Amino acid sequence: MNNLSRFEQAVNVLTPRISELLLKLTDEEKNSIREIRLRVNKPVAAITAEGICFLLESGRLTRIYSEIAVKTSEKEVEDSFNRICGYSVYSFKENFTNCDRRNYN
Repeated sequence: MNNLSRFEQAVNVLTPRISELLLKLTDEEKNSIREIRLRVNKPVAAITAEGICFLLESGRLTRIYSEIAVKTSEKEVEDSFNRICGYSVYSFKENFTNCDRRNYN
């Protein structure tokens, strides 16, 4: 699977508003993103090899932190987490717990 396919697959599990904005990015921008950070009432951050970028309502990225950057609500973060977990937070939580035990014991 190529980078664009992996990006689109990952983004499609996020809430529709965030997903639609991220899918507007250019292929070059999509390929450069290594991590997407969603935090409550904070701008959507895209981590690239060049550093942190912030998502704008236009579906573009900027390196400049600005009040006009897209912020995620508590509900969007929670909904995205539930979608990532396949709506099975309990089993996902168990996987984290088991992973922690293997790494620290």
